[in-house]
Amino acid sequence: MSSNNNIVNNIGEQIKQLRQSKKISVEKLSELSGLSSLTITKIENGKSNPTINTLWKLTKCLEAPLMSLFKNRGSNVVFSTENHGYFLEDENHKWEVEPIVGQFAPMSINGTSFSKHSF
Repeated sequence: MSSNNNIVNNIGEQIKQLRQSKKISVEKLSELSGLSSLTITKIENGKSNPTINTLWKLTKCLEAPLMSLFKNRGSNVVFSTENHGYFLEDENHKWEVEPIVGQFAPMSINGTSFSKHSF
């Protein structure tokens, strides 16, 4: 299995664990996030490689920090900083990530839609 698959599986497991710990069904998370139940199930089972926007929506609905999905849990994928850079890395790869910095109004969910920001 490739490192990318390990990361996708790890993220899916984290989302499922968060959802279940909050006693939220896939259907309810679908309603809150605006994502289909099928999409959420595929992400949780490691069958889909979600975008950062999708992960952000899910973690906001689950009231968890985005970086909680990258915990070192059963794998060697870690988040690190060095020389003013930010990285996701495992035993074979190191990916530089670039945070988006800005001021945003607090996230709010109105019914099933998110507030949106324009730049």
